Amino acid sequence: MLQMDAMKISSYICVAILALFSALSAQSIEDKIGDQNDDSIRAKIGNRPTDVSHTLYTGTYGTKFGLFALQWYGGNKVRGSFFDSTNSKEVRLYGDNSVQGRILMEGWTNGQHTGTGPITKSKNVYGLSWSGTIFYAQLLDFPVTMHKYEPKGEERLTSTSNYSGKLGKTNVRISLNWYANGRVRGQYTNVNTRKSYDLRGYNYANGKLYLDEWDSHIGDVEGGVVTARITLSKVTVNGRVQWQGRMFNMDKRNFAMSFARTGSTGTGSSNKDELEKKLR
Repeated sequence: MLQMDAMKISSYICVAILALFSALSAQSIEDKIGDQNDDSIRAKIGNRPTDVSHTLYTGTYGTKFGLFALQWYGGNKVRGSFFDSTNSKEVRLYGDNSVQGRILMEGWTNGQHTGTGPITKSKNVYGLSWSGTIFYAQLLDFPVTMHKYEPKGEERLTSTSNYSGKLGKTNVRISLNWYANGRVRGQYTNVNTRKSYDLRGYNYANGKLYLDEWDSHIGDVEGGVVTARITLSKVTVNGRVQWQGRMFNMDKRNFAMSFARTGSTGTGSSNKDELEKKLR
């Protein structure tokens, strides 16, 4: 009798585990396709990579200060992410800009809808700004302020730096061109597969770096599409300058990323780390 009861309990546990696994799998699939069956702004816009660079804004989301990276395309579509100053957390943003000077914006965290609200455009001492509030159903609200980053100065190449590091568990080699106005362009290569991806972005503040990953191996767009957002901070580890942060892919995977200089060419580079420490 006890043996039969044990067998029944084991059977119930197996059924429960299978049901849970099925539910999690369904949620994972739903999350990846962007909830195509709902009427959210996210479902209308989706996460398909496009050939549009991100526009950068510094500001706040709720109580957190950080960086907004937004793509404006398709006439009235806006999508992107907010990254807090630690580079560890991402809020996905999807907006409808059908009304000029106004975005109806949704926030999504870890696949969950965390609020919707209007953001309006204005000009002030910061230049072009957006502000508003994203309201959550449980009476929470997230004040939002975004100040557009504008590169300043001459777009003149100042140096080229080579790095080695890790993307997740993968070894990568990276080469970056640094420009006087903050623009950064380059490429990284997977050491194992030899596959390379273009990098484009800005050293938008001292010790802060944002890069778009461009993949020319997918899609039918000449020059490739943006497949990931990368946000990095400069740190010193054992006296050596490193860039550390995360890569957030459009398909919602994300990986830790870190790299350190292996060599450089350019003006004033007698000490390999000196330029990096002082100017970036």
